[in-house]
Amino acid sequence: MNVVDGDCRSPVLLSGLGWNSQLPGAVLATQLSALGAANRHVTDAAVAQKLARIVPVLYGGLAALPAAELAAAAAVLEGQPTVWVGNGFVPAERVAFKGGLDLSPHLYVLPLELSPFRDLLAVLGAQEAFSARQYTTLLQDLAREAGDNPLPPQQLAQALAVAQALADVIGASGGGATAGKQAVQDAGPAVTASKRPDEVLVPDSEGVLRPAAELAYDDAPWLDVPTAGLDAEMRLVHPRLSAPVAEALGVASRRRLMLAASANFLKVGLAGAGGGIEAFGQSEALTTRLRHIIQDYPEGPGVLLELVQNADDAGAHKAAFLLDARQYGTSSLLGPGMAAWQGPALLAYNDATFSPGDIAAIARIGQDGKMAQPAAIGRFGLGFNAVYHLTDLPSFVSGQHLVLFDPHAKYLPGASAAQPGLRINLTRGQLMRQFPDAFAPYMHFGCTMEGTYPGTLFRFPLRSGATAATSDIKSSPTTAEQALQLLQSLAEVLPQALLFLKSLKQIEVYVAGDLGGDGAAAAAAIDGEQQDQGPRLLFRATLASLDGSGPLQQPITHFVSSGGGGSGSQQLDAFYRRLAATKESDLPCSIGRVQLTLSVPQGTGFVLSQGPNSIETSQQDTAGRQDGDATLQISAHRSSSRAGDQQQQWPLQEIVREDWLVCNSLGGGAARALALKAWKDEKVKMIPWVGVAARLAPTPARSNSNTAAADTQGSTQHRLEHQSSIATSLSCSTPTAGRAFCFLPLPASTSLPVHINGYFELSSNRRDVWHGSDMAGAGRLRAQWNEALLQLVVAPAYVDLLTAAAKMLGHGAAYNRLWPSCDAPEPWQSVVRQLYGHLPGKPLLWSAASGGCWLNVSQCVFPDEACLEQPQEAAASADAPTVQEDSGRGEVGGAGTTAAAVLGPLGDALLLLDVPLVDLPVDVLKMMQKYLPELPKYCTPAAARTAAAGHPQRIDMLQREQQLPPLLSYCMADVDVAAGAAACQQLLGLRLLPLQDGSVATLQRLLTGGSRQQQQQQQQQQQQQLVFVVTEDLELVLVGSQ
Repeated sequence: MNVVDGDCRSPVLLSGLGWNSQLPGAVLATQLSALGAANRHVTDAAVAQKLARIVPVLYGGLAALPAAELAAAAAVLEGQPTVWVGNGFVPAERVAFKGGLDLSPHLYVLPLELSPFRDLLAVLGAQEAFSARQYTTLLQDLAREAGDNPLPPQQLAQALAVAQALADVIGASGGGATAGKQAVQDAGPAVTASKRPDEVLVPDSEGVLRPAAELAYDDAPWLDVPTAGLDAEMRLVHPRLSAPVAEALGVASRRRLMLAASANFLKVGLAGAGGGIEAFGQSEALTTRLRHIIQDYPEGPGVLLELVQNADDAGAHKAAFLLDARQYGTSSLLGPGMAAWQGPALLAYNDATFSPGDIAAIARIGQDGKMAQPAAIGRFGLGFNAVYHLTDLPSFVSGQHLVLFDPHAKYLPGASAAQPGLRINLTRGQLMRQFPDAFAPYMHFGCTMEGTYPGTLFRFPLRSGATAATSDIKSSPTTAEQALQLLQSLAEVLPQALLFLKSLKQIEVYVAGDLGGDGAAAAAAIDGEQQDQGPRLLFRATLASLDGSGPLQQPITHFVSSGGGGSGSQQLDAFYRRLAATKESDLPCSIGRVQLTLSVPQGTGFVLSQGPNSIETSQQDTAGRQDGDATLQISAHRSSSRAGDQQQQWPLQEIVREDWLVCNSLGGGAARALALKAWKDEKVKMIPWVGVAARLAPTPARSNSNTAAADTQGSTQHRLEHQSSIATSLSCSTPTAGRAFCFLPLPASTSLPVHINGYFELSSNRRDVWHGSDMAGAGRLRAQWNEALLQLVVAPAYVDLLTAAAKMLGHGAAYNRLWPSCDAPEPWQSVVRQLYGHLPGKPLLWSAASGGCWLNVSQCVFPDEACLEQPQEAAASADAPTVQEDSGRGEVGGAGTTAAAVLGPLGDALLLLDVPLVDLPVDVLKMMQKYLPELPKYCTPAAARTAAAGHPQRIDMLQREQQLPPLLSYCMADVDVAAGAAACQQLLGLRLLPLQDGSVATLQRLLTGGSRQQQQQQQQQQQQQLVFVVTEDLELVLVGSQ
């Protein structure tokens, strides 16, 4: 096409040639296409000025076209260089209306003078802003141009700017790294670079464009070696790219890559990390669920006892708690969000290692993860989740693994709502060197965070005010002072909490750091360097066998757990088959004595509170505590004894020492049948496993300054000395207010003088024993099970304990206190009924007659009221404690019983005549009368006369003891003198009449009737042969003796 040189001004000529008509769209499109193709790059300024004038004319013509014609023109111009950018023409796809980057010659921003034609250019393909597809295409172009060489400075600056802009686009879309990859995939076949088209290219530390999956951003700058934690193929991203930008583009975190190198086969959705670490956590751990759980599970020592239960189920022998009030560094953490949890924490240790099944079970909420383990008592899940009272981020180290839970999925790297936590293998990589600040808080109780840890260590960082404000689990913080009070509440249930555990024999409690306040603790830490002292022992509770019997639960534990491997269900099947096949007489039962102690370091300055009063103690020995409302007030800041990592020795002072008789038993009968049926029909795990414990006596506490070995030797010597004097030392014991145990103490009081343990069915918060007759379904089954356990297993075990106590203690106050002396609330009343129901045939009743012997109910004689002490006599001779509220140790008066001797002078006289009177507290005798109404034989005057007639040689001894008058009075008690001589025949021949000169006369009848004077004369004539007559006025008269 030729162009006329000059302007045509003639209207006629314009009209005749058609030059004043609108050009067709096709013509305009062809002209624009040719113009653009001829001027892709314009370097001549004059040409550029001409084109700047011509282009608006062309754009104006195109913009005036009808819509259909414009669409046809746009189709012709698609992909052609049609947009003037000031120094040439480029395709509309590489133009945006706004943007702050100079990305030429790859992408351009529309010149301001062409902004009136935005609508036209939008039709041609220009965009409002550059898209992710355009940015990724640009990066591919740069990579193609540079090959494997570093980008030149100008191109590197563009690449970094594009990476930042691409991250902004991805961030705005909310798609993260996934959106970045999708943006490249959307580029389709147009992207033909040598690199894989499904990867975002990012500059590395040397300026080479590499796929994001081959790079890592450096969020661990504390490491000395630049490539530490990276594979050989991995490179660090360019340092000018921030961590959020790199993360958005799909670049992996260097921290997470180091974690991935230390993981086993687990995955956590890590962008670009290659799947080396896996999300792990409580799959049901919704924060709302946890919030509801802790609302039903009250705060207090139960939170710590759940951890004790877990340790015992794992087979631990030792457990310890550490309140660490120190602040740790926040530089080298697993993730930035972890900094909020580097402050005060409560740690719980035990010397057992979790099995893989335990680790999996602890991640499940509300599922009976331990129900498939025959000997396990606790339930990992609901019980463990009580720790969310303290923290939002619990964790533990056990064996090869570190496990962290993050229900909010906002603190741990890679945690998600579906799997809110991490599990890390400590035997891979060098985590301690790579994350020193993150793992420093775990460096206690021999834990090095390297290799395999031969134990289990929980860490519960306390919820601060800041974290509580954003918590969906609990909105109130837990201070170090509150945690110390929690440890104090644990001291109040120790050492008796150890009584029924299967393996655990020792619990220690430590503190570390400044407990004056969270702010003080934080100020004392600079860059993670602790300036405070290390762990200090607060107290230690222990349980030791006194008779060489070993762990008292071991026979039952072995019976329940033995039987080979297989799955948990298979193990339970084997147990129930073994339970069904074993004769009832062969079911395991163990009875033995144990000693419980509670010790503190000497010089601690602990305070032993007793109601409103308190006793301060330093290094002096203290006697065993007997008052029920005594509590240990901890003064942690005054302790100078240290323990823990250095295994230092320190002198200990025992403040409590108690001897207990414990009977553990596996029951049979109907309880066994119910357990077998429950497993067969419902797969419900019920085990007829019970225990009964009676406190024998406190023994003198002592100060102990030797080493552990010397302490053991001293304990042995003490046991020998104690056994030789047990009969006398037990007389000072006080009754026990019994508590219910489900292997650990429950809040429920039984009103019995012994502690009762059982494999009870409990409420989910472990506070109540299921009972009641108005339940249905599963609730009714659970209530029936508890009833069967109490009536058919606990009561016989109680009888066995009394049998052993009779042989061990002999008769006396300590033995008498073991009997229930009043009715108890349900469901414990069933134990009282069944206990007394099992008495027939059991030689459990002591009588001092015939030199002393143990008799059964049918062999003994119960004293009537005349044989017992009068109230004023009893009050003067014995102290009768009353029932008080149990404070936790069970050392108050139990069930209203009095252990004082109840026989008065008459009873003592009858015993000397070999009448087998039972010497028990009155309340106990009444209980036997209530529940055995047909069996007890009660003493009568007739029986007393028979005994007196049968032992005439012992009358003089009774006279010397001044016991004849009450005996004579009792023998005459049923004689109706007014009935005449015939009624008095029962007294004749009894040598029971004490005389003034100290001799004893035989009762004979000389006269009946006549006056008093006549009878006296007859008596004198017969040389004082008889002593009494019946006068005519029916008066019994003493007249003399032989």
